[in-house]
Amino acid sequence: MSKNVDNLKNYEKEYSELKLISKLTVNFKKMGVKLVYMCLIMWHLLQDERVPAKLKATIVGALGYVILPLDLICDVTPVAGFSDDLAMVLGAFGLILFYINDDIKAAARKSLVKLFGESILLQLDAIDVEIMK
Repeated sequence: MSKNVDNLKNYEKEYSELKLISKLTVNFKKMGVKLVYMCLIMWHLLQDERVPAKLKATIVGALGYVILPLDLICDVTPVAGFSDDLAMVLGAFGLILFYINDDIKAAARKSLVKLFGESILLQLDAIDVEIMK
């Protein structure tokens, strides 16, 4: 896992809040609700004082990877385009699970509703069960 964390440091410079929201908004249908929700959870964790700086750097690296248009599998590749992004986010997610609480998930849900409307909430209960394993 530490190799994955070291690789994430390469992508920290790609991260910005504006780039992230733009990427999620423009590519929502291609990325899928699960990946977007996980990114928003991570984004909200960046603002949480409980999360140590080293883990915040991991989050920034993972989100930077998602933002970067040219990565291991180009994002415009049909079906597989965001699979590497999901793998990178899942790798980082495993390190931060301890810090995810109901408040963080509620904030991520609120952000999803703000970006995509209330109908998105119907899919999140099943996703919560899956990602919190």
